[in-house]
Amino acid sequence: MNANKKIIAYFFGALNRGGAETLVYDVCKKKDYAPFEIVCLYRKDGEYTAAYRGTGVKMIKVNQKGQNFIRFLRSFRKTVLDNHIDIIHAQTGFNALICIFSLLGTPVKLITTFHGFSFASAPWWQRKLVYKKNEQLLCVSEYEKNYYERKWNLPPVNKLRVVYNGIDFSKLDNSVSDNNAPINLDRNGLNMIMVGSFRSGRSQAFICQVADRLNQRGFPFSLYFAGRRDEKEFQRYDDCVHYCASHNLSEKVHFLGARNDIANLLRQMDLFVYASEHDTFGIAVLEAIASSIPVIVNDWTVMKEITHDGQYARLYETDNIEDCISKIMDIHRAYSEMPETLQKETDTAASAIREQFSIEHHIDTLNDVYLSV
Repeated sequence: MNANKKIIAYFFGALNRGGAETLVYDVCKKKDYAPFEIVCLYRKDGEYTAAYRGTGVKMIKVNQKGQNFIRFLRSFRKTVLDNHIDIIHAQTGFNALICIFSLLGTPVKLITTFHGFSFASAPWWQRKLVYKKNEQLLCVSEYEKNYYERKWNLPPVNKLRVVYNGIDFSKLDNSVSDNNAPINLDRNGLNMIMVGSFRSGRSQAFICQVADRLNQRGFPFSLYFAGRRDEKEFQRYDDCVHYCASHNLSEKVHFLGARNDIANLLRQMDLFVYASEHDTFGIAVLEAIASSIPVIVNDWTVMKEITHDGQYARLYETDNIEDCISKIMDIHRAYSEMPETLQKETDTAASAIREQFSIEHHIDTLNDVYLSV
């Protein structure tokens, strides 16, 4: 390791394909760009383990299995000190607590990112301890930061700081199609897509209702849902499939399941449409904008934030089917009446998003945080 660089350890539970794990994986792939040394600490293997190891970043599994909690804390402490880690960047409040209990009396600094609202309702003593012992607490949006400030009744000057998630946009530019599951687009209508697993935080059900209303009016379209059926919330997927079958939408609405070629799908589409319930960020929305296709999303607070109040996407009133349809019709007219203007609009939005939310910009911002502690 480079003795002149700070050693930053990202700490996870299991290396599964979640938003935080994907973000740090993209950071790890840019390890040669990062002005700090990267180590990954994790407690359980997952579907991302092999990919992480492929980045060349040092991976250390701190296995709790077979140990009581006290012995595990001692093992974790020894691992951190033996690897001369300067800062641990925990990815959940729970993992931050492990670090706090393990590293009492050491010079190791702690930073935690909140990826959602789960820790906002933690027991008061956990919230107090995490707030006190962290150098900084990072939020992925102003919306999330404001939520924690209100929930915890924090003063105007506090430890919370916004660091937007970064996206490795090279994944959008260098992707290939999924030859195992090709799709046949209907070029006689508007091809629309929504991306995201069927779980809390997004509402494919609302988009199905929009599709039903469009179909009733004889509007030519095809709608594709790219996203897995979450076994913990399977009813969300099943309800959408049943709704489409019972409303004569089976030939119009297609459920693609989990895909590894989202970028390729986006390039084939005429429109990206999205409905959020309580997202704290919007990676799928940003990836669509960065792909230079028109985007329609509801005016949920964080969506207004990342699209600059609709400068980079068309916003419809949340839960308002008619307003969403109106925005779809606007895009449809633009394709036929002013396609060059529409393309210029989407290209401008893509350029702005790629600059603000690039993985390189994210790493630069993280480095500022690390240097400040």
